[in-house]
Amino acid sequence: MLRSGTYLLGSKPPAAPPWHPGRVWALDPDNSRDLIDRLRPHGRNRTFEVAEVGEGWRPLVEECHERLEAAFPEYELLYIKQKYGVLEYQAFPRRWAKGQGQWTTQEHDSLETITSQIRERSGNICEWCGAAGQLRDWRELELTLCDACDQRFPDPPYTVYGLLGSLCRGASWPPSGGRSPGVAR
Repeated sequence: MLRSGTYLLGSKPPAAPPWHPGRVWALDPDNSRDLIDRLRPHGRNRTFEVAEVGEGWRPLVEECHERLEAAFPEYELLYIKQKYGVLEYQAFPRRWAKGQGQWTTQEHDSLETITSQIRERSGNICEWCGAAGQLRDWRELELTLCDACDQRFPDPPYTVYGLLGSLCRGASWPPSGGRSPGVAR
């Protein structure tokens, strides 16, 4: 059974901790219901289902949400993901509406300050376990990992989302040559 990034096709949910070599997961309703329920009202169209980052960055996601919500109670969440090895939390100070005045430069700068501080901190925290980490920019898929997770996970890790897209296009599993389908640099 495929669940929003938490485990692979045909497998049972993994025992804690929710990872092992070859699997990358996301924060989703299966493993992070409370967090997703708090984020969802801020999502575009009041929907939000998956923060596409590992468990190690959960505290950063929670902190960013709390800080943004305190500064901008009606902020609009576009996405949360890993980009170039750091946490990317993209949001607007309030819901965007075509043809309406949006937000001031000061509001934009304040929001950017919060998200930039979180992004910068994520560059020193292992995305998967939360230990002290460093950017592994020599990997095919740039990730911020601790030494143990860097050794534990293949390069690149297989993503459920990339796998799903490839399987839907008729690719076979496992991928040949150790490459993750759908993941490009």
